[in-house]
Amino acid sequence: MATKKNKNELPEAAPKKISVLIKPRVTEKAAMSASRDLPAYVFEVLPGTNKNAVVAAIKEQYKVNPIKVRMTSLPRKQVFVRGKWGMKSGIKKAVVYLAKGDKIDLA
Repeated sequence: MATKKNKNELPEAAPKKISVLIKPRVTEKAAMSASRDLPAYVFEVLPGTNKNAVVAAIKEQYKVNPIKVRMTSLPRKQVFVRGKWGMKSGIKKAVVYLAKGDKIDLA
């Protein structure tokens, strides 16, 4: 008997590649650290990501070699906005340090 296929499944011949980098985190502090002698760029990453996965993703996407990566988890917080209580979601971020001449174009 034939097996039923789900419409949402990708064919086995074309596996979908998922990057651990969600998006660059562009803030005043991150912009200032990118313009220093030892440039540092901040990215939001998936929750279960480790440093080795971030290094591999940066090499693949931006074609630069990071010299150091630091990881930080920001916890979720309770906020009060417009008379209602809510939760601000937590994230995990990676600070990627590059060599002196390397740059990442985030635009």
